[in-house]
Amino acid sequence: MLSWLCQGGVFSVPPGSGRGEEDMTLLELSVSYRDSEAAIRARIRELRVQLVQEEDPEECWRLKRRITDLMPLLQEARDLALLTAHYYDRSYYRNEKYTL
Repeated sequence: MLSWLCQGGVFSVPPGSGRGEEDMTLLELSVSYRDSEAAIRARIRELRVQLVQEEDPEECWRLKRRITDLMPLLQEARDLALLTAHYYDRSYYRNEKYTL
């Protein structure tokens, strides 16, 4: 099922994921999470601008709902970027949400 997990170790990405056959390091993964965080933040900003300009109540509700749906994704991308960047730092206190 997820045989790629065992082949390259726990922190590898599946083959054919756009990085060739090389494994991704946690630091590289951290950069990827930071990029995702920036993209999500930019999208939330765009939606808020649309919300201010929108007059239709139904469309306003839809925009608010979309922003609400994106907020947990933003927080998770932020948390995971921090976790993967500092995973091997002895002094780093890990978020219990992401520990086994």
